[in-house]
Amino acid sequence: MIVREIHFPTLYRVVSLDYGLAKYHRNAVTTILRDALDNAVILVDSHDVIVEEISAEVESWSPLARKQVQEILSQMKKRNRLVAVDIGEPDSECSTQGCAFASALAKTEKHEGAICADQCLCRPQCVQQGAFTAADYPDSILAKKIKDNREVILEDGNSEILLEQRVGEPLFRHAKHVKVLDRHIGRHIEKEGGLHWRFKRGLEWLLGQYVTHSTKKTPNGTFEVITGLKSNPSKKSPALGALVSFCENLQQTYDWPVTVTVKNESGPLGELPHARYIFTDQIAVSVDPGIDMFTSPGKTKKLVFTVVSEKVRGAEEKQANKLPTIGKQTLAA
Repeated sequence: MIVREIHFPTLYRVVSLDYGLAKYHRNAVTTILRDALDNAVILVDSHDVIVEEISAEVESWSPLARKQVQEILSQMKKRNRLVAVDIGEPDSECSTQGCAFASALAKTEKHEGAICADQCLCRPQCVQQGAFTAADYPDSILAKKIKDNREVILEDGNSEILLEQRVGEPLFRHAKHVKVLDRHIGRHIEKEGGLHWRFKRGLEWLLGQYVTHSTKKTPNGTFEVITGLKSNPSKKSPALGALVSFCENLQQTYDWPVTVTVKNESGPLGELPHARYIFTDQIAVSVDPGIDMFTSPGKTKKLVFTVVSEKVRGAEEKQANKLPTIGKQTLAA
């Protein structure tokens, strides 16, 4: 799932005149960013001071190293992983305004690690906020949490509270858009003549977590359920009506628009992906065995949530998008 971290802009400052030491520092910072690109967000100020100071520091890097870091930062921005937080004007005494904002974020915002420069006039201030250096990163709690949260395994019988702590809150806290892709929702309705409570509870839980935790959902956030029909893929299918009816109730319960998209899986273009996914505007996560996550009220079945690459996400979304759409409806108040 997604981990939150904070970067003091002076982390990106290369101060050593020794070529080997300077290269070591640049490589260490690049590693931190590559790890963040997998499953972390970097908290920044809403005035863009931290981002601007980081960009200015990187300009002094060697051309190849600078290009690598700028590309990663560009990808972080594209994936909405640079999360702006409105914290007002900081009052800490740091050597740069960006570090003052970073110090304020470290003091007020929930995060798993803050990283500062090892040679900085305001380092004592950084350390007060629990910050550590790039050299300390490999053995840090932050590095461990990033690695551990690439796959979250919950054993059979775990509580819904643990599911919220390990998956719901970190996955949706900064998400604006959510897509739930599970072809077995439609197939289950076709087979059973209705939607089993386990699927209902799974979708209710996902929307509830998004509405409860997301700080970015308004005013244009979206929640979409994507599934398919195989045996009777028509607009008059009872299965389509049953799904729309349930999602209408879902929308009314949480007072949030729900979009239902149903694909035709019976034609020559194939079927929806076998794996089940939760896609947000920040990250893609597979859910095994699927969205029917509960065995009884408040208790989960064994679940495995795995962060997947943008390449995998792109291929799976491409497959879904090429299938004919039987119906797409946004249910709103």
